[in-house]
Amino acid sequence: MIAGSTAPSNQHEVLMASNLIKKPSTSQNKIPATQSSPSNNGDADGGVQLYHQHHRHLWWPRTTDHHYWCVLRKNQFAYYKTQDEREAISVIPRFNVLSFKISELDGILTVYTPSKDLIFKFPRGQNEKIDKELMHNWKIALEKFCQALAVMKVSLQVVITMKTRMRMI
Repeated sequence: MIAGSTAPSNQHEVLMASNLIKKPSTSQNKIPATQSSPSNNGDADGGVQLYHQHHRHLWWPRTTDHHYWCVLRKNQFAYYKTQDEREAISVIPRFNVLSFKISELDGILTVYTPSKDLIFKFPRGQNEKIDKELMHNWKIALEKFCQALAVMKVSLQVVITMKTRMRMI
């Protein structure tokens, strides 16, 4: 579902909403951790990697997928247990969304925040054209979302600069 031009122009306007599959948070570490073994006397250099060397690509365990209703509004990105939006799993304010990436080849959406990367998978349907359209709609909505955020940051910088100049006078 992508919001049309007739939607109200307030901060809670829905830019995009759909079901997405979230990657479990246990495998979302930004930096691979190492584990010390007793034989190396605590040296992290000789530690055992906690991920498989041959799985440097985005690994996706099938048994732990979580299906969520994801909603992108003008002021936030949120995901809920169900489409009725009664129980939010997480709500991320606009200023905490740093960037995003959509891999159309893998059907994966990554939302970057200061504390973690949220990784979602687009559900595979029976119609490949509809699947690509869903990814495209999310991409357009996220670009609009991030563009508005960039404008807000520039506007804030202009205000700060003006206040600083006024103090100098």
